[in-house]
Amino acid sequence: MAGWKIEGFWRRLALFLGALGGVTVAAWWLPLPVPYDMDFSMLYGATLGLRHGVGIYDRAGQLALLKAMLGPEALLPYFVYPPWYAWTTAFLGWLPIAVAARMWFFLSAAMIAGGVWWAQPLHRTERERIWRVALSFLWLPVVGALVVGQYAPPLLLGLGLFLRGWRRQRPGETALGLLLLTFKPHLGVFPWLAAVYLFWRERQRPFVRRALRWTLYGLAALVAVSFLVQPNWPLAYWQALGGFQAQETFGLCEYCAGTGMYLARWWTGWPRMDWAARICLGMALLLGAWLARRWRAAARWSAGEWMSFSILAALLLNPYVMNYDYLLLLLPLWLTSWPLWGIGAGLIASWLALPAGRTAVNLVAISLTWVLLFAQMRRPDETH
Repeated sequence: MAGWKIEGFWRRLALFLGALGGVTVAAWWLPLPVPYDMDFSMLYGATLGLRHGVGIYDRAGQLALLKAMLGPEALLPYFVYPPWYAWTTAFLGWLPIAVAARMWFFLSAAMIAGGVWWAQPLHRTERERIWRVALSFLWLPVVGALVVGQYAPPLLLGLGLFLRGWRRQRPGETALGLLLLTFKPHLGVFPWLAAVYLFWRERQRPFVRRALRWTLYGLAALVAVSFLVQPNWPLAYWQALGGFQAQETFGLCEYCAGTGMYLARWWTGWPRMDWAARICLGMALLLGAWLARRWRAAARWSAGEWMSFSILAALLLNPYVMNYDYLLLLLPLWLTSWPLWGIGAGLIASWLALPAGRTAVNLVAISLTWVLLFAQMRRPDETH
């Protein structure tokens, strides 16, 4: 048995290295017109800075490097993610920016596909999984995230790995999934809370205790390596968050696409972050009251049901949600018992709204989020 495990490890390692080599060749040679001057520039600026000894949160130093490369018109958003997002993707900074953008495109597509594949219940066949992975790329937020080079794909991969590890009782996969959820903390904190409850509920299982230890060891390693990369990163991170929140485009977030922000627009006439935060707090209290009232039934939810609920809560209760963050809806969507044709129609609906503009597309995603939440809220009644 031990030999079989070792053989299986080397086979998976060979497949991974072969796939990585194929992605690298494709990124260098395929003339895919992936833009590199949009959201991806933030990640590239951080990794380029690491290559040249510039701090992860030194925006001025990174912008100087980008201007030397692209010209004075180069722009750079604030890098407001944990330091391990930068140093785990540091290889991008060693590539030309156009090649790096294509590399990130392919890696993001692979993470989305992997997340959808591994999140599926164990009873689903390979053919069923392939169909669901293929249809996932019809969802407009997925396309948008790939085009601009956004940062949510590791979260979807993390959700898939966590569920796969939980179902198969593999502590390493479970822990790795949770670590990936830290890459975008303002959304990943919700499934983390769900995981904490699952760990507590199943605390007597040896697998759960091992998964918890692996998770804590992994977090300690991420933090320790980050101190080696940049010793003052906690202070620099805090200052970067402050600079980001001080921007006028944060206080009046024109591109925010959450329920709270659209209700704030309707109420005040402006996309005001302070009002969106108040509305989200009110929705959180209402959702918490419902959960407390139905707790005996909700406590019996499976890991997949808890992760679905946590993602819906993250998208509904966070005032800072962008349209590409709705790619995370793929998890609760594919874990429903809805027919395949119905889910495919829902994914395509966002494209039908596209001629009406960005607001119409966002409202489709918000509506789907609420529909999935109501379906989740009805589920406890069916367990009696």
